[in-house]
Amino acid sequence: MKHIKIVLFSFAMMILFCAKGHATTYFLKTPFGWNPQQITPLSLLPKPASNPAEEIKTAAIYWLPDYMKGNVSRGNTDPIKDPFKENCEDNYDLNTICPTPKISTGILHITNELDCQDACICPSNYKYHSENCNGNYVLAGSSCNDDDRKKGDGKIKYTLCRCSSSYPYSTSNCNGEYEVGGSSCNDDRGTFYSSCNPRPCSDGGYYDSSSQTNMKCSGVTYGGRTCYSCYQPSCSEGGYNSSDDSSMVCSSTSYYGQTCYNCRSKTCSDGGYSSSSISGQTCSGVTYEGMTCYSCTADPCAGLTDKQCDSGCASYYSQCLSKCQSCKTCSPYSNETGCTNGDYDCSDGCGGTRKCCKVCDPEDRTCSCPGKVYCDPETKVGSGATCTAGGKTFYETCLVKETCNNDYIKNDKGTCYTNTGSIGTGWYQTGTKCTKQDGSKIYTHFSCSYSWTDCYGNLPPCAGKKECPGDKGTGECTCGGKKYFETCADTCDDSSLSENGGYCLADTTTSCFGQETCGYYVVKSKCTTSTGKSYVYIYDCNGTSKDCNGNTPRCAGYQECENGSIGSGGSCTCGGKTYYKTCSSCDTSGGYINSEYYTATDDPSRLSTGWTTVQQKCTLPSGTPVYYYTECNADKSLAPCRGKITKSKCSSGQTLGGSICSCGGTQFGDYCIQECPYEDTAETCAAQGKEFESKCHGDGANESEWIWYGICK
Repeated sequence: MKHIKIVLFSFAMMILFCAKGHATTYFLKTPFGWNPQQITPLSLLPKPASNPAEEIKTAAIYWLPDYMKGNVSRGNTDPIKDPFKENCEDNYDLNTICPTPKISTGILHITNELDCQDACICPSNYKYHSENCNGNYVLAGSSCNDDDRKKGDGKIKYTLCRCSSSYPYSTSNCNGEYEVGGSSCNDDRGTFYSSCNPRPCSDGGYYDSSSQTNMKCSGVTYGGRTCYSCYQPSCSEGGYNSSDDSSMVCSSTSYYGQTCYNCRSKTCSDGGYSSSSISGQTCSGVTYEGMTCYSCTADPCAGLTDKQCDSGCASYYSQCLSKCQSCKTCSPYSNETGCTNGDYDCSDGCGGTRKCCKVCDPEDRTCSCPGKVYCDPETKVGSGATCTAGGKTFYETCLVKETCNNDYIKNDKGTCYTNTGSIGTGWYQTGTKCTKQDGSKIYTHFSCSYSWTDCYGNLPPCAGKKECPGDKGTGECTCGGKKYFETCADTCDDSSLSENGGYCLADTTTSCFGQETCGYYVVKSKCTTSTGKSYVYIYDCNGTSKDCNGNTPRCAGYQECENGSIGSGGSCTCGGKTYYKTCSSCDTSGGYINSEYYTATDDPSRLSTGWTTVQQKCTLPSGTPVYYYTECNADKSLAPCRGKITKSKCSSGQTLGGSICSCGGTQFGDYCIQECPYEDTAETCAAQGKEFESKCHGDGANESEWIWYGICK
């Protein structure tokens, strides 16, 4: 009966308080304090009295669970200690702890002994779902079912949204001789593409066609197709010289668009000499371009017959005026007959005598030809009016016969040649022979270098001296427009040699060529100068023609691999160099990609920190790939972190901000921000049932994107 009364009293009091407008509440503990919610233990607030004298005290009523019916005090002690083992999951459809990866929105204080999570939702980094990640993208990463009945949106969320399989290519799996193309797609890993295409032949330094002007081409495989490696061959590859060699006789020719020279060794005739002594001429040995030649001067009278004429010489040899070439022909006059005045001995016109009729005394002016005189044809010539009598012609005047002529002079002093004023080089004027009746003169001349005297008994100015190649020698003498020397300069020099169907260059034994360290080998010794300098004949180790001994070069058919290219197919060593049958077009030299220059290496492990490979260039014969590389943040299109900075650019207490890029063992960013040493966020503090105090924020493009960090308390 007692218990019934208490129950009835309690019920009446409840009605009373409800009628007065008092509400029952419970409190929800959140990261930011306790907030009032419906249903929790009642809190009875005293009602103020209008008159303090009328103030009454009110009592609080607590509703107790059945298992706490023995706890009649207002304390928090629960001696039974949850005998029914109530829990959040079974009794209140809540969570004691949010399942991973979900986080709590707050804590519900169910009883003094039981706290539950208000709601469990997916963390903010689970932000992708089928509504905002579709089309070219697919969901990826960790998943979270946001199915909380109170605050979940019912969506399955993921941490990543990545490009679909329609975009399988990136610069990491499409590089070297290939490049990405087609449509693109961007995600947290970078940019992906729908296709991987061969790079243009030009990116590899090749050509699309073998028809290149003035170039020699061969096919190579680049990007899975045939491109062409082309170059302009050197003159030597065609067996020509690249320049005009003054020591040789050269003629120009066009070879793959360039002017080359087809050269041969000089011969004696190129210097105006004879290769041997000439019979009938005066010859002296000379050295010309390393050859023994002969400088010969013809004896103008050698081999000529000097005719002895009874009637005198009709003509002399043009080159030898001292010998008669032809005699005068003479028909003697016959004796005159029937002379009425008797006869006398007279000239027969050919150096003999005949009988002539006496006519008049030639000196007798009273003769039949008065005033006329007879002129002896041997010494005189007639002039003026004539008169004939007795077979003779008489003249008004007898003139002395012209005796000044161009006849060669030879006397006991020597010889001279004659001229009327002009002589060739190598001759000098010796004097004047005579003056003709018309006043013109006949001069005499002689060779500058003859070793005998002229017709005046004088030796020539350069008697006994000789001409030398290149006008080089000692004891110089100039005469008749030429130079003569006692001794020619040393003929041991670096002139080349052509013989035995081949050719050789020459150099000193102290040069790298003569010591066989510059790609040449010694064929044979040449000579030693008067000062002791020795010369040898040399030839190119891999020359295309024979040397001057008629032998094939030691490494003929092999080639020197230059600019880092690699040789293969057999080797040959000569002249301090190694030659190969084949030179790979793949080398470690730098090159251009899209008009930007990149260096190359076959060992990326040696790259310094902050450097990275960007594209494969080619593959060496050994199978080793060669890569182009660059600084990670270089201002180049293929640099992964182009234009970004390293932390070394930041001040103390700062770190990198913006989009962070990792490359070559180094991180790069867009700018510097203040470092934030705290790690807890509002979410992590809420999960611990603690309040969050912000200290600093992380990076973000704007304030709305900042993530605040601080401490939980």
